[in-house]
Amino acid sequence: MAPPSDWSSTDLRINLPTPKPDQSPSTSGLASPSYNTLDMKIDGMQAELKDTFGIECSQSRLYRARRRANEILEGDHGKSYEKITTYAEMVRRTNPGSMVKIQLDRVTINHQPTFKRLFFCLDAMKQRFLAGCRPFIGMDGCFPKGPFGGMLLTAIGLDGDLGIYPIAFAVVESETKDSWNFFIHCLHSVLGDVRDLTLMTDRQKGVLPAIEEILPKANNRYCARHIYNNFRANHPGSELKTHFWRASRATSIHAFKYEMDHIKKHDSKAFEYLAKIDPSAWSAHAFDKSVKSDHVTNNITESFNGWLGVQRSKAIMTMIEFLRRKLMTRMQKRYEKGLTWGGRATLRVKRKLKEIGDKSRFCNVVFVGGPDYEVLDDNVGYVGNIEKRECICGAWQITGIPCKHAMAALRYKRLEPEEFVDAYFTKEVYLKTYSHLIHPIPDESMWPALDLESINPPSLHRRPGRPKKNRRREADESAPGSSRRSGLVRCQRCKQYGHNKRTCQGAPAGSGGRAGRSRNGRGSGRSGNGRSGAGRSVGRRRETNEGTQSSVHNTQGSQSSMFVEFSL
Repeated sequence: MAPPSDWSSTDLRINLPTPKPDQSPSTSGLASPSYNTLDMKIDGMQAELKDTFGIECSQSRLYRARRRANEILEGDHGKSYEKITTYAEMVRRTNPGSMVKIQLDRVTINHQPTFKRLFFCLDAMKQRFLAGCRPFIGMDGCFPKGPFGGMLLTAIGLDGDLGIYPIAFAVVESETKDSWNFFIHCLHSVLGDVRDLTLMTDRQKGVLPAIEEILPKANNRYCARHIYNNFRANHPGSELKTHFWRASRATSIHAFKYEMDHIKKHDSKAFEYLAKIDPSAWSAHAFDKSVKSDHVTNNITESFNGWLGVQRSKAIMTMIEFLRRKLMTRMQKRYEKGLTWGGRATLRVKRKLKEIGDKSRFCNVVFVGGPDYEVLDDNVGYVGNIEKRECICGAWQITGIPCKHAMAALRYKRLEPEEFVDAYFTKEVYLKTYSHLIHPIPDESMWPALDLESINPPSLHRRPGRPKKNRRREADESAPGSSRRSGLVRCQRCKQYGHNKRTCQGAPAGSGGRAGRSRNGRGSGRSGNGRSGAGRSVGRRRETNEGTQSSVHNTQGSQSSMFVEFSL
């Protein structure tokens, strides 16, 4: 929450000696714009104090000072839980129809309750999703970075402009079947029975049993990236990886079988592993055609986690208010932006149609009377029907956007491609999606006095060592900003993996490879101590009578309690 208006920046000053006379007034105190304790590193704070005031301060004291400043500006993590019930009532008054459900843990009737779970969904977000979004929801969890831990569960949809659309979120104690039951039950209570609903998950602990119990008619999709991470543990290799992703993105049964046959020939056990997973959960060709989405990964929830950013480390009230305000402003901007569009389709769909149109120039249309068409692409014939909006490749039916074969036929018949996109991608439906308003909530200092019971924060479980705030990355995932390749390097000379042509040991003499010249530049033979420049760049070497060989290693106690639950 924002601080009261009568707070001044001088409240954050630390008792420090008066600066030297030759210093300018702009650097005379921490209230200056050059001092930002929320963003400064400890080393920077030490350097600033040394340069400005000529004093040295211990790191532990600076850590405490910065933490205290954060508590004043953004709220104390523990005290923030005391305001949740009042905040929920303010949401109910300002945004009628919204749902804020809080589940408490009370040991006895005489003890003050302890926070356990919270579900948050604004009425406008619910109405907008039902009005114009596709029946597709991605669900995932991420870790808040505050001292009380827990999990942030989210439900994310897709709007008609191919953008992410947050629907609801929950703060729970951990990622278990009970917590997923709580979240999905609340989500079902808010949205009701959505026709042809598809849920995409990462198959987290407890999520699939919760979906089966509460939403048995919903279609399940599994994130293909997480399937592959489990798949490659026992079946590594770039060839299997290529065929796996081609099979996952295949929009026709023929393309899917073709890739699966290649996997079977290469590794029968890998084929058996994938055959046990229902294709409708990870391959595009078997997806429900009414959803109009070909997403095979759960990246929309990862995008939301990145959207949340550093707010995950803030107090719970600060984080919730940030989300509400960001949704309020972002959704209104999208509505105003949609009003400026011309034509029938949304902006990003128009760009996608242009990209598809560029690819369709290499297709040849065979004249067919009526709505039927036949298009030759790489000497392969693809047939379809314009009126039924079908193509044998399957992409048009799955995405709701004409594929390149249909695009070639539409241009041949001089028809406007925008008229043949699904209704979900039209400007009219997009404006309906963002027509409902999220109403603002006054500052905490202006809230009325409400006789509501305050709650205690959850139990604080401190782990040894410094708290980790960076996300755990996969074995082959590079660090942010790193330019490391995501796949294996393949040599252009010998066509082997694990090195490039510059460090290839099988390159012919004089061809430019490092094996063709020695360290002292006297021919291609090994000289001196037998160490060449190539011997230091590829990995370990084994010397044999036949020459130098390269061996490259590719690193790839429960307490009885009663629960109190109420909705506002």
